[in-house]
Amino acid sequence: MDIFLSEGLPYCNYRTAVTYLISSFFCLFIAILAFLIFWQESAAIREREEEGQRFKEAYSSAKEEALREQIKPHFVFNCLTAIENSYHQNLRQGDKTMTMFAKHLRNDVDSMDNDLVPFAKELDMIFNYVNLENLRLEKSFPVYFDIDYQDFLIPPLSLQPLVENAIRYSKVNEKEEGYIQIRSFLRDDGRVEVDVEDNGVGFDPLSVTSSSKGLANVKERLKLLLNAEILIESAPGKGCLCRLAFTPQKEVSKSTE
Repeated sequence: MDIFLSEGLPYCNYRTAVTYLISSFFCLFIAILAFLIFWQESAAIREREEEGQRFKEAYSSAKEEALREQIKPHFVFNCLTAIENSYHQNLRQGDKTMTMFAKHLRNDVDSMDNDLVPFAKELDMIFNYVNLENLRLEKSFPVYFDIDYQDFLIPPLSLQPLVENAIRYSKVNEKEEGYIQIRSFLRDDGRVEVDVEDNGVGFDPLSVTSSSKGLANVKERLKLLLNAEILIESAPGKGCLCRLAFTPQKEVSKSTE
């Protein structure tokens, strides 16, 4: 402005120059504002992409760990021993036992093709798993199904660690008239509740959940896929209750891999 005045520019030219200056600053301001908005949006997109990648990596890790947890060497060895004993007793019983074991392995592997499976399929896997456990254990136990609602999806192999928990820690098979009960129903708040309860000897949940990979894994997968809440209640002499609560999903979800 001093330059314009010192050069003795006419007032109209001076006003025009000032107008151009203001317009230039306004355009520069708009350009900077647009750049900042673009930069923020780009940062938000990158953050969402990174979060999505972290989710995929976390779920992939949890899924692989779940498969490793289910196909345990000692479980496979004990099942093969039970199959051998069945064949020694009865050829037909041996064939039946072999079929159950093959179905168990196939279900474990095939279930990883989907993030979520129908609840009815998960129950069928549990039924087969319990039959195998009763073959290899010295004392068998029943599983009661109280299924009031099953029109929803659940991560595959998410109930098996809870049943295994009742055997390994609550020792339901060692108790006289021990049993496991699985319930499912739709609560008044619209959430699904699934309970796996036993009348075993019970245990301290804090001492188990911190060391059990199976329970830690199922918690992570249920949280990632269903935002589910998991409650484990137990005490020595009082059995154990594992309670899942989540908003139901009804569309089959394919693997993220």
